[in-house]
Amino acid sequence: MLFNLRPNHERKSSQGLDLALAAAYLWQTGQIPEIPSRAVDSKVFLYGELTLDGQVTMPEDLDLLESMPARDLLITGDGNSAHARGVVRDLQSLRNIEWREGEFTPPEFDIDRRMDHLSLCKAAAETLAVTATGEHNLFIAGPAGSGKTTFARALHTCLRAPTIAEWRRIEKIEKINTRRGYLGETGSRGRPLVAPHHSASEIAILGGGVPPHPGEITRAQHGLLLLDEFLEFSPSVVESLREPIERHEITVLRSGARVTFPADFLLMATTNLCPCGDFVPGQPYKCSYSQTRCRSYYQRMTGPFLDRFETICFTHKWTHKQDEEVAQVRERVRAAQCFARESRGQLIVNSRLELEALEAMVPAFVLRNLLPEIPSSRRRRLALLRVARTIADLAGTPAIIADHIHMAAQWTIRPFHDFRQAFI
Repeated sequence: MLFNLRPNHERKSSQGLDLALAAAYLWQTGQIPEIPSRAVDSKVFLYGELTLDGQVTMPEDLDLLESMPARDLLITGDGNSAHARGVVRDLQSLRNIEWREGEFTPPEFDIDRRMDHLSLCKAAAETLAVTATGEHNLFIAGPAGSGKTTFARALHTCLRAPTIAEWRRIEKIEKINTRRGYLGETGSRGRPLVAPHHSASEIAILGGGVPPHPGEITRAQHGLLLLDEFLEFSPSVVESLREPIERHEITVLRSGARVTFPADFLLMATTNLCPCGDFVPGQPYKCSYSQTRCRSYYQRMTGPFLDRFETICFTHKWTHKQDEEVAQVRERVRAAQCFARESRGQLIVNSRLELEALEAMVPAFVLRNLLPEIPSSRRRRLALLRVARTIADLAGTPAIIADHIHMAAQWTIRPFHDFRQAFI
Protein backbone atom coordinates (compact mmCIF):
# COMPACT_ATOMS: atom_id res chain seq x y z
CA MET A 1 0.00 0.00 0.00
CA LEU A 2 1.22 3.49 -0.89
CA PHE A 3 0.65 6.56 1.33
CA ASN A 4 0.91 9.76 -0.70
CA LEU A 5 1.86 12.85 1.36
CA ARG A 6 1.90 15.54 -1.31
CA PRO A 7 3.55 17.93 -1.81
CA ASN A 8 6.70 15.97 -1.06
CA HIS A 9 8.99 19.03 -1.04
CA GLU A 10 7.32 20.51 2.04
CA ARG A 11 8.32 19.37 5.51
CA LYS A 12 5.43 17.71 7.36
CA SER A 13 4.93 18.84 10.95
CA SER A 14 1.26 18.07 11.62
CA GLN A 15 0.56 16.03 14.75
CA GLY A 16 -2.60 14.25 13.58
CA LEU A 17 -1.65 12.24 10.50
CA ASP A 18 -1.64 8.97 12.49
CA LEU A 19 -5.43 8.52 12.40
CA ALA A 20 -5.73 9.23 8.67
CA LEU A 21 -3.02 6.72 7.76
CA ALA A 22 -4.39 4.01 10.07
CA ALA A 23 -7.98 4.50 8.88
CA ALA A 24 -6.92 4.39 5.23
CA TYR A 25 -5.17 1.06 5.81
CA LEU A 26 -8.13 -0.43 7.71
CA TRP A 27 -10.63 0.68 5.06
CA GLN A 28 -8.47 -0.51 2.18
CA THR A 29 -7.99 -3.96 3.71
CA GLY A 30 -11.69 -4.26 4.58
CA GLN A 31 -11.11 -4.65 8.34
CA ILE A 32 -13.69 -1.92 9.09
CA PRO A 33 -16.56 -0.52 6.97
CA GLU A 34 -16.19 2.81 5.24
CA ILE A 35 -17.75 6.10 6.44
CA PRO A 36 -21.56 5.84 6.84
CA SER A 37 -23.90 7.10 4.11
CA ARG A 38 -24.49 10.46 5.87
CA ALA A 39 -21.01 11.48 4.73
CA VAL A 40 -21.47 10.59 1.04
CA ASP A 41 -22.11 14.19 -0.04
CA SER A 42 -19.45 15.68 2.23
CA LYS A 43 -15.70 15.79 2.28
CA VAL A 44 -14.30 13.74 5.15
CA PHE A 45 -11.09 14.62 6.99
CA LEU A 46 -9.40 12.56 9.70
CA TYR A 47 -6.93 14.14 12.11
CA GLY A 48 -5.87 12.47 15.34
CA GLU A 49 -2.95 11.00 17.28
CA LEU A 50 -2.72 7.30 18.06
CA THR A 51 -1.37 5.62 21.15
CA LEU A 52 0.37 2.23 20.98
CA ASP A 53 -2.85 0.45 22.00
CA GLY A 54 -4.97 2.16 19.30
CA GLN A 55 -6.52 4.93 21.39
CA VAL A 56 -7.26 8.20 19.51
CA THR A 57 -6.51 11.57 21.07
CA MET A 58 -7.22 15.07 19.79
CA PRO A 59 -3.96 16.75 18.64
CA GLU A 60 -2.90 19.99 20.30
CA ASP A 61 -2.53 21.70 16.94
CA LEU A 62 -6.04 20.82 15.72
CA ASP A 63 -7.35 24.38 15.96
CA LEU A 64 -4.45 25.60 13.83
CA LEU A 65 -6.43 24.29 10.86
CA GLU A 66 -8.07 26.87 8.65
CA SER A 67 -11.85 27.29 8.92
CA MET A 68 -13.70 24.46 7.19
CA PRO A 69 -17.04 24.65 5.35
CA ALA A 70 -19.96 23.62 7.54
CA ARG A 71 -20.79 20.62 5.34
CA ASP A 72 -17.31 19.10 5.63
CA LEU A 73 -16.76 16.46 8.30
CA LEU A 74 -13.67 16.32 10.50
CA ILE A 75 -13.13 13.18 12.57
CA THR A 76 -10.75 13.30 15.54
CA GLY A 77 -10.40 12.26 19.17
CA ASP A 78 -12.62 13.37 22.04
CA GLY A 79 -12.33 17.01 23.14
CA ASN A 80 -13.68 20.56 22.82
CA SER A 81 -12.78 21.76 19.34
CA ALA A 82 -14.06 24.41 16.97
CA HIS A 83 -13.80 22.01 14.02
CA ALA A 84 -14.65 18.44 15.15
CA ARG A 85 -17.88 16.88 13.87
CA GLY A 86 -17.04 13.20 14.34
CA VAL A 87 -15.41 11.64 17.41
CA VAL A 88 -13.63 8.30 17.73
CA ARG A 89 -11.99 7.14 20.96
CA ASP A 90 -10.07 4.25 19.42
CA LEU A 91 -9.65 2.54 16.03
CA GLN A 92 -12.54 0.18 16.78
CA SER A 93 -14.78 3.28 17.06
CA LEU A 94 -14.32 3.88 13.33
CA ARG A 95 -17.08 1.28 12.92
CA ASN A 96 -19.53 3.54 14.75
CA ILE A 97 -18.45 7.18 14.65
CA GLU A 98 -20.05 9.52 17.18
CA TRP A 99 -21.38 12.56 15.28
CA ARG A 100 -21.76 15.90 17.03
CA GLU A 101 -23.73 18.98 16.07
CA GLY A 102 -23.11 22.39 17.58
CA GLU A 103 -21.43 21.21 20.78
CA PHE A 104 -18.46 23.53 20.61
CA THR A 105 -18.56 26.21 23.32
CA PRO A 106 -15.78 28.73 23.95
CA PRO A 107 -14.43 29.18 27.48
CA GLU A 108 -16.16 31.73 29.68
CA PHE A 109 -14.88 35.26 29.13
CA ASP A 110 -12.48 36.06 31.97
CA ILE A 111 -11.72 39.62 33.13
CA ASP A 112 -9.67 41.10 35.95
CA ARG A 113 -12.26 41.76 38.66
CA ARG A 114 -9.68 43.61 40.74
CA MET A 115 -10.46 46.64 38.59
CA ASP A 116 -14.18 46.63 39.44
CA HIS A 117 -13.92 48.99 42.40
CA LEU A 118 -11.38 51.35 40.87
CA SER A 119 -12.95 54.82 41.00
CA LEU A 120 -12.55 57.29 38.15
CA CYS A 121 -13.32 60.97 37.79
CA LYS A 122 -16.12 61.94 35.42
CA ALA A 123 -13.81 62.80 32.51
CA ALA A 124 -11.89 59.51 32.80
CA ALA A 125 -15.10 57.48 33.21
CA GLU A 126 -16.63 59.02 30.09
CA THR A 127 -13.44 58.41 28.10
CA LEU A 128 -13.48 54.78 29.26
CA ALA A 129 -17.15 54.34 28.32
CA VAL A 130 -16.72 55.86 24.86
CA THR A 131 -13.52 53.98 24.04
CA ALA A 132 -14.80 50.58 25.21
CA THR A 133 -18.23 50.89 23.60
CA GLY A 134 -17.05 51.90 20.13
CA GLU A 135 -13.57 50.32 20.38
CA HIS A 136 -11.94 53.54 19.22
CA ASN A 137 -8.15 53.81 19.07
CA LEU A 138 -7.09 55.99 22.00
CA PHE A 139 -4.09 58.23 22.59
CA ILE A 140 -3.51 59.49 26.16
CA ALA A 141 -0.86 62.06 27.04
CA GLY A 142 -0.11 63.54 30.44
CA PRO A 143 2.28 63.85 33.35
CA ALA A 144 3.83 60.86 35.06
CA GLY A 145 1.69 59.12 37.67
CA SER A 146 -1.64 60.40 36.33
CA GLY A 147 -3.12 56.92 35.84
CA LYS A 148 -2.52 56.23 32.15
CA THR A 149 -1.39 52.60 32.51
CA THR A 150 -4.07 51.84 35.10
CA PHE A 151 -6.66 53.23 32.70
CA ALA A 152 -5.48 50.74 30.07
CA ARG A 153 -6.02 47.81 32.44
CA ALA A 154 -9.51 49.11 33.21
CA LEU A 155 -10.25 49.46 29.50
CA HIS A 156 -9.33 45.83 28.90
CA THR A 157 -11.91 44.69 31.46
CA CYS A 158 -14.66 46.66 29.70
CA LEU A 159 -14.21 45.12 26.26
CA ARG A 160 -17.05 42.94 24.99
CA ALA A 161 -16.78 39.16 25.16
CA PRO A 162 -15.34 37.51 22.03
CA THR A 163 -17.69 35.88 19.56
CA ILE A 164 -17.11 32.22 18.74
CA ALA A 165 -15.38 33.18 15.47
CA GLU A 166 -13.15 35.67 17.30
CA TRP A 167 -12.35 33.17 20.03
CA ARG A 168 -11.25 30.63 17.42
CA ARG A 169 -8.77 33.10 15.94
CA ILE A 170 -7.49 34.12 19.39
CA GLU A 171 -7.01 30.47 20.34
CA LYS A 172 -5.32 29.66 17.05
CA ILE A 173 -2.83 32.53 17.38
CA GLU A 174 -2.09 31.59 20.99
CA LYS A 175 -1.34 28.00 20.02
CA ILE A 176 0.96 29.15 17.22
CA ASN A 177 2.91 31.26 19.72
CA THR A 178 2.98 28.39 22.21
CA ARG A 179 4.48 26.09 19.59
CA ARG A 180 7.14 28.73 18.95
CA GLY A 181 8.06 28.55 22.63
CA TYR A 182 6.53 31.92 23.54
CA LEU A 183 5.71 32.03 27.25
CA GLY A 184 3.49 35.06 27.73
CA GLU A 185 0.09 36.01 29.08
CA THR A 186 -2.59 33.73 27.69
CA GLY A 187 -5.50 35.19 25.78
CA SER A 188 -7.61 32.02 25.51
CA ARG A 189 -10.06 33.05 28.25
CA GLY A 190 -10.83 36.44 26.80
CA ARG A 191 -9.45 39.20 24.67
CA PRO A 192 -5.66 39.42 24.80
CA LEU A 193 -3.88 42.37 26.40
CA VAL A 194 -0.49 42.81 24.74
CA ALA A 195 1.89 45.45 26.07
CA PRO A 196 5.31 45.20 24.36
CA HIS A 197 8.25 47.09 25.87
CA HIS A 198 9.33 50.22 24.02
CA SER A 199 12.72 48.62 23.29
CA ALA A 200 11.11 45.85 21.18
CA SER A 201 12.42 45.54 17.63
CA GLU A 202 10.43 46.08 14.47
CA ILE A 203 10.33 42.34 13.75
CA ALA A 204 9.10 41.60 17.29
CA ILE A 205 6.25 44.10 16.94
CA LEU A 206 5.25 43.59 13.31
CA GLY A 207 6.40 40.02 12.61
CA GLY A 208 9.03 38.61 10.30
CA GLY A 209 12.02 36.32 10.45
CA VAL A 210 12.78 33.26 8.31
CA PRO A 211 10.34 31.64 7.98
CA PRO A 212 8.01 34.61 8.72
CA HIS A 213 6.28 34.43 12.10
CA PRO A 214 3.63 36.72 13.62
CA GLY A 215 4.56 39.65 15.84
CA GLU A 216 2.95 41.37 18.82
CA ILE A 217 0.30 43.12 16.72
CA THR A 218 -0.96 39.71 15.58
CA ARG A 219 -0.86 38.35 19.13
CA ALA A 220 -3.16 41.27 20.03
CA GLN A 221 -5.77 40.10 17.47
CA HIS A 222 -9.28 40.98 18.72
CA GLY A 223 -7.74 42.43 21.88
CA LEU A 224 -5.97 45.49 23.24
CA LEU A 225 -2.50 46.53 22.09
CA LEU A 226 -1.01 48.88 24.68
CA LEU A 227 2.00 50.95 23.64
CA ASP A 228 3.09 52.44 26.95
CA GLU A 229 5.77 55.17 26.85
CA PHE A 230 4.81 55.56 23.21
CA LEU A 231 7.33 58.26 22.26
CA GLU A 232 10.16 55.97 23.40
CA PHE A 233 9.36 53.46 20.64
CA SER A 234 11.60 53.42 17.57
CA PRO A 235 10.31 55.81 14.86
CA SER A 236 10.55 52.98 12.31
CA VAL A 237 8.25 50.83 14.46
CA VAL A 238 5.76 53.66 14.93
CA GLU A 239 5.53 54.56 11.26
CA SER A 240 5.28 50.90 10.24
CA LEU A 241 2.12 50.57 12.32
CA ARG A 242 0.18 53.04 10.18
CA GLU A 243 -0.81 50.51 7.50
CA PRO A 244 -1.86 47.66 9.86
CA ILE A 245 -4.03 50.10 11.82
CA GLU A 246 -5.91 50.99 8.63
CA ARG A 247 -6.07 47.55 6.97
CA HIS A 248 -6.28 45.35 10.10
CA GLU A 249 -3.65 43.02 8.66
CA ILE A 250 0.04 43.07 7.79
CA THR A 251 1.92 41.44 4.91
CA VAL A 252 5.49 40.30 5.65
CA LEU A 253 8.01 39.62 2.89
CA ARG A 254 11.10 37.60 3.83
CA SER A 255 13.45 35.66 1.49
CA GLY A 256 10.86 35.13 -1.19
CA ALA A 257 8.10 34.21 1.30
CA ARG A 258 4.99 36.39 1.40
CA VAL A 259 2.73 35.92 4.43
CA THR A 260 -0.26 38.00 5.55
CA PHE A 261 -0.97 38.00 9.29
CA PRO A 262 -4.13 39.37 10.95
CA ALA A 263 -3.75 42.60 12.94
CA ASP A 264 -7.24 43.61 14.05
CA PHE A 265 -6.80 45.19 17.48
CA LEU A 266 -7.80 48.15 19.63
CA LEU A 267 -4.77 50.42 19.91
CA MET A 268 -4.08 52.46 23.00
CA ALA A 269 -0.92 54.58 23.31
CA THR A 270 0.19 56.48 26.40
CA THR A 271 3.02 58.94 26.79
CA ASN A 272 4.52 61.79 28.72
CA LEU A 273 5.02 65.02 26.78
CA CYS A 274 8.64 65.56 27.75
CA PRO A 275 11.57 63.50 29.12
CA CYS A 276 10.92 64.45 32.75
CA GLY A 277 7.18 63.85 32.42
CA ASP A 278 6.05 67.11 34.04
CA PHE A 279 5.23 69.24 31.02
CA VAL A 280 1.52 69.95 30.45
CA PRO A 281 0.25 72.03 27.51
CA GLY A 282 -1.55 75.22 28.49
CA GLN A 283 -0.26 75.09 32.07
CA PRO A 284 2.56 77.02 33.79
CA TYR A 285 5.92 75.73 32.57
CA LYS A 286 7.17 73.26 35.22
CA CYS A 287 9.40 71.07 33.10
CA SER A 288 13.05 70.74 34.16
CA TYR A 289 14.18 70.55 30.52
CA SER A 290 14.41 73.36 28.00
CA GLN A 291 11.53 74.01 25.64
CA THR A 292 13.80 73.06 22.73
CA ARG A 293 14.44 69.65 24.33
CA CYS A 294 10.72 69.17 24.90
CA ARG A 295 9.94 70.13 21.30
CA SER A 296 12.37 67.53 19.94
CA TYR A 297 10.77 64.89 22.21
CA TYR A 298 7.25 65.72 21.06
CA GLN A 299 8.21 65.81 17.40
CA ARG A 300 8.77 62.06 17.47
CA MET A 301 5.01 61.91 17.00
CA THR A 302 4.07 62.66 13.39
CA GLY A 303 0.77 64.21 12.41
CA PRO A 304 -0.29 61.35 10.11
CA PHE A 305 0.16 58.80 12.88
CA LEU A 306 -1.65 60.94 15.45
CA ASP A 307 -4.51 61.08 12.96
CA ARG A 308 -4.92 57.29 13.30
CA PHE A 309 -6.26 57.76 16.83
CA GLU A 310 -9.97 58.51 16.92
CA THR A 311 -9.95 59.67 20.54
CA ILE A 312 -7.26 61.80 22.18
CA CYS A 313 -7.16 63.10 25.73
CA PHE A 314 -4.87 64.75 28.29
CA THR A 315 -4.77 63.27 31.78
CA HIS A 316 -3.88 66.56 33.49
CA LYS A 317 -7.56 67.45 33.02
CA TRP A 318 -8.60 64.48 35.12
CA THR A 319 -9.50 65.67 38.61
CA HIS A 320 -8.95 63.78 41.86
CA LYS A 321 -12.69 63.65 42.50
CA GLN A 322 -13.87 60.06 42.09
CA ASP A 323 -17.34 59.78 40.56
CA GLU A 324 -17.80 56.30 39.08
CA GLU A 325 -16.38 52.80 39.51
CA VAL A 326 -15.14 50.70 36.61
CA ALA A 327 -17.89 48.10 37.21
CA GLN A 328 -20.53 50.81 36.74
CA VAL A 329 -18.88 52.00 33.53
CA ARG A 330 -18.84 48.41 32.25
CA GLU A 331 -22.59 48.15 32.80
CA ARG A 332 -23.15 51.29 30.72
CA VAL A 333 -20.89 49.90 27.99
CA ARG A 334 -22.80 46.61 27.86
CA ALA A 335 -26.14 48.46 27.70
CA ALA A 336 -24.93 50.68 24.84
CA GLN A 337 -23.60 47.71 22.86
CA CYS A 338 -26.88 45.87 23.41
CA PHE A 339 -28.78 48.94 22.17
CA ALA A 340 -26.69 49.06 19.00
CA ARG A 341 -27.14 45.34 18.39
CA GLU A 342 -30.79 44.87 19.35
CA SER A 343 -32.41 48.23 18.58
CA ARG A 344 -30.37 49.34 15.58
CA GLY A 345 -29.41 45.92 14.21
CA GLN A 346 -25.70 46.78 13.97
CA LEU A 347 -23.37 43.80 14.18
CA ILE A 348 -20.03 45.64 13.91
CA VAL A 349 -18.49 48.09 16.35
CA ASN A 350 -18.72 51.81 15.65
CA SER A 351 -15.02 52.13 14.87
CA ARG A 352 -15.66 50.07 11.71
CA LEU A 353 -18.50 52.20 10.33
CA GLU A 354 -17.87 54.07 7.07
CA LEU A 355 -18.52 57.77 6.53
CA GLU A 356 -21.52 57.31 4.24
CA ALA A 357 -23.31 55.04 6.72
CA LEU A 358 -22.65 57.49 9.56
CA GLU A 359 -23.87 60.52 7.63
CA ALA A 360 -27.11 58.65 6.97
CA MET A 361 -27.69 58.60 10.74
CA VAL A 362 -27.37 62.39 11.08
CA PRO A 363 -30.33 64.69 10.36
CA ALA A 364 -29.86 66.66 7.13
CA PHE A 365 -29.95 70.09 8.82
CA VAL A 366 -27.16 69.04 11.20
CA LEU A 367 -24.99 67.86 8.32
CA ARG A 368 -25.72 71.07 6.43
CA ASN A 369 -25.25 73.57 9.24
CA LEU A 370 -22.96 72.06 11.89
CA LEU A 371 -20.33 69.84 10.27
CA PRO A 372 -19.04 72.42 7.75
CA GLU A 373 -18.17 74.69 10.71
CA ILE A 374 -15.72 72.10 12.08
CA PRO A 375 -12.41 72.35 10.19
CA SER A 376 -10.94 68.89 9.82
CA SER A 377 -9.62 66.31 7.38
CA ARG A 378 -11.77 63.47 6.10
CA ARG A 379 -10.20 61.12 8.65
CA ARG A 380 -10.99 63.55 11.50
CA ARG A 381 -14.55 63.93 10.22
CA LEU A 382 -14.90 60.16 10.19
CA ALA A 383 -13.52 59.92 13.74
CA LEU A 384 -15.91 62.67 14.86
CA LEU A 385 -18.99 60.87 13.54
CA ARG A 386 -17.88 57.46 14.80
CA VAL A 387 -17.44 58.78 18.33
CA ALA A 388 -20.71 60.72 18.05
CA ARG A 389 -22.42 57.45 17.11
CA THR A 390 -20.97 55.86 20.25
CA ILE A 391 -22.17 58.74 22.42
CA ALA A 392 -25.63 58.34 20.92
CA ASP A 393 -25.58 54.62 21.77
CA LEU A 394 -24.60 55.40 25.36
CA ALA A 395 -27.59 57.76 25.48
CA GLY A 396 -29.88 55.20 23.82
CA THR A 397 -30.63 57.47 20.84
CA PRO A 398 -31.09 56.04 17.31
CA ALA A 399 -30.04 59.25 15.51
CA ILE A 400 -26.90 61.35 15.93
CA ILE A 401 -27.92 64.84 17.02
CA ALA A 402 -25.98 68.09 17.33
CA ASP A 403 -25.25 67.59 21.05
CA HIS A 404 -23.58 64.26 20.32
CA ILE A 405 -21.34 65.88 17.71
CA HIS A 406 -20.38 68.71 20.08
CA MET A 407 -19.46 66.15 22.75
CA ALA A 408 -17.52 64.01 20.29
CA ALA A 409 -15.43 67.02 19.29
CA GLN A 410 -14.00 67.05 22.83
CA TRP A 411 -12.24 63.73 22.08
CA THR A 412 -11.63 63.98 18.34
CA ILE A 413 -11.16 67.56 17.06
CA ARG A 414 -10.10 69.88 19.90
CA PRO A 415 -7.43 67.71 21.52
CA PHE A 416 -6.05 66.83 18.09
CA HIS A 417 -5.42 70.49 17.33
CA ASP A 418 -4.29 71.22 20.91
CA PHE A 419 -1.72 68.44 20.72
CA ARG A 420 -0.33 69.65 17.43
CA GLN A 421 -0.11 73.22 18.74
CA ALA A 422 1.42 72.29 22.10
CA PHE A 423 4.98 73.17 21.20
CA ILE A 424 4.49 75.89 18.61
